[in-house]
Amino acid sequence: MDYASPIEHQLAKLREQAQARDHTGRALGGAMAALQRKVKRDARRLAGADEAWNTTCPPHLLDRTAIIGLSRGELRIAVADSATMYELDRCMRSGGEAALARQSAAPIQRVRLTLDARPFSHSEPTS
Repeated sequence: MDYASPIEHQLAKLREQAQARDHTGRALGGAMAALQRKVKRDARRLAGADEAWNTTCPPHLLDRTAIIGLSRGELRIAVADSATMYELDRCMRSGGEAALARQSAAPIQRVRLTLDARPFSHSEPTS
């Protein structure tokens, strides 16, 4: 299934885990409910930033970026490689960061790019 954002993907995984849980997993019920509330709250908070990122980020780079989080006005973006990071850095410095802040419903003061290939690796671990 194709999800619009990483947060929606997390919510779907949580729902699947909650449905698959049997009586041995009931002890985790409170922790699971708290985590689900946190994910929903983060999804609401990131909704505006996610839409703004999708419109501001150059289209050819979108599949090599992922929103990590938003905290205290700082939007954290994971990038797949250094070439993508360089190109996004140039884009953000040439007015992209200001455009992103204007378009987002969430308050964005700064964009931090982080080199992290993990969200983009699609290979299965070999055993």
